[in-house]
Amino acid sequence: MFYIKKKKVIKKEIESYITPLSLAVWFMDDGSKLGSTVRIATNNFETHETQNLCNILKKKYDLNCSVQKAGGCYTNSILYIKKNSLKTFYNLVKPYMVGSMLYKFPSFLHSNKC
Repeated sequence: MFYIKKKKVIKKEIESYITPLSLAVWFMDDGSKLGSTVRIATNNFETHETQNLCNILKKKYDLNCSVQKAGGCYTNSILYIKKNSLKTFYNLVKPYMVGSMLYKFPSFLHSNKC
């Protein structure tokens, strides 16, 4: 489903597969923190496909995301969860996160203060 002529793609049908569980698995695999927010590597997808993912996350979970150009040898983009949606994202995926993967979130989210 995710490959056309040996090229990884994101089809519109992905929306039905994006659940809190799938987001948690995706984040545990391809996610990382960056300062006070998080990102998910989408380097192998076209920028418009990553933007489509942002639109789906906004529609389904009211998450504000941005698409930024990937650095280094990558020519495509990375999906960032904006800081104003970070707590929403954290609360959405936390029930499915393996405890040892919580380091991928800024510490203020999983401290006693949050």
